[in-house]
Amino acid sequence: MFNVYIISIFYLPLALGIPPAVFVVHHELNLLYQVWIHTRLFGKLGLLEYILNTPSHHRVHHGRNRYCIDKNYAGVLIVWDRMFGTFQMEDEEVVFGLTHPTKTFDPIAIQFSGFSNLAKQFWNIKGFRNKLSVLFKGPGWSPGKPRLGYIEDIPEVHVPQVKYDPPLPMWCIVYLNLHSYMLLIFFGDLAFQHKKLSQLIVIGGVMYCFITQVSFGAIMDNKYWAPLLEGIRCFLYCYVDFYILPAMERDIYPITVGLRTVFFLSSLLWIFKQKYFSISFNRKPHNK
Repeated sequence: MFNVYIISIFYLPLALGIPPAVFVVHHELNLLYQVWIHTRLFGKLGLLEYILNTPSHHRVHHGRNRYCIDKNYAGVLIVWDRMFGTFQMEDEEVVFGLTHPTKTFDPIAIQFSGFSNLAKQFWNIKGFRNKLSVLFKGPGWSPGKPRLGYIEDIPEVHVPQVKYDPPLPMWCIVYLNLHSYMLLIFFGDLAFQHKKLSQLIVIGGVMYCFITQVSFGAIMDNKYWAPLLEGIRCFLYCYVDFYILPAMERDIYPITVGLRTVFFLSSLLWIFKQKYFSISFNRKPHNK
């Protein structure tokens, strides 16, 4: 989420000598190349492995195995990693993910957990130099350790890897898929119509999409308060859609009435499930 803003800092010096048009073309081609290397369909590609960043090399970059940590940063040419000592061949099956996986589907926790851990470490550590080291050295660093920490501190991984996947009843899986498709349609329409809408409506629509992601995450995490939030979200759609559309003088199509009906029935479903959610999901409500 924040990468696009942080990485721009490193691109700014290029403006001193590189024409914007040249930079944009190079940047977009670089990103387009990296699409195809995010796959497990291809093995090793012979002589190309010595020059280009390939799917095999890039799998290592995303791995949490000890031998994969801080390796293969290349975008297109792997020769840079070979030159600067960050190259690693794919030796054993790669297990993808974080070294300390985040066991939640909450988008807020996922986006900010790294910053939260950094802030806690910065606050708790003693000494101004140590605090600066927390900010500018690797996440595995602590006093007495090298800049990137010890590789032995990285947890061992096992194949097959047990993923965080709380059980959900089938009706809930169908429900989440259905509403996920409706969210894509809603966001697509919002993006297409944004020039015709007021800024307040656009911001409200984006916030609604964010609330939807939080609600879906809570359902998948089996949070006891998830039915209440989802019921409010569905009712909110009906309320806003019923009053905003006439005010905007937009045509009301049969699909609009259908969506209102689906969301209204969904709100009733989750209001009912508010009482029986913990039984349905085989979980007791939290005390907190």
